[in-house]
Amino acid sequence: HIASDRGPETGAPLAIDGPEIGIDALVTAAERGAVIVPALHGPLGEDGTFQGTCEVAGVAYTGAGVLASALCMNKAVVKRFLAGAGIPQTPFVVVDSRDSIDTVRERSQHLGFPLFVKPSSMGSSIGVSKVGDQNALADAVARAGAYDDCIVIEQAVIGREIEIAVLGRRDTMLSRPGEIHVGAEFYDYNDKYTDDR
Repeated sequence: HIASDRGPETGAPLAIDGPEIGIDALVTAAERGAVIVPALHGPLGEDGTFQGTCEVAGVAYTGAGVLASALCMNKAVVKRFLAGAGIPQTPFVVVDSRDSIDTVRERSQHLGFPLFVKPSSMGSSIGVSKVGDQNALADAVARAGAYDDCIVIEQAVIGREIEIAVLGRRDTMLSRPGEIHVGAEFYDYNDKYTDDR
């Protein structure tokens, strides 16, 4: 339970207020036949760690399992995985936050502009920047590097954003497609959660 009007964009820590739910509470929930519906974002929530804790406690939960959650939370790893499976995607490079800006520029120059610069293991567009030229690249890399040492730089694709939910494991159902209409320059944290556009 997080109670704070401070968001990740301010750099201020969130204040945690409420009961702490540990492994004992999950084991008790499992004994009662509970099913956990994770409504968590980011590291220690979407990255397989919470799902693994539920598995150790023996409590059922909804959503993706440990491997899928861990894989999909790490943009660099999942992009390499998809590339290995021959799935087309946006051209990208992976750099380290400690790389010199000259190295970053050299490794990403073939992508052209605009670019998106992202921390590899964050969600909700936290630390993501849209970069239009070489001058803005250093600040974008520093911003992403504040959240993760591993940084993904992608060629921007201008187009429609369509989302479809896939439910189930063997017998799957698909939701109807939904289109995201962006109110900001790109679908950033504020556009997703705070400005109601």
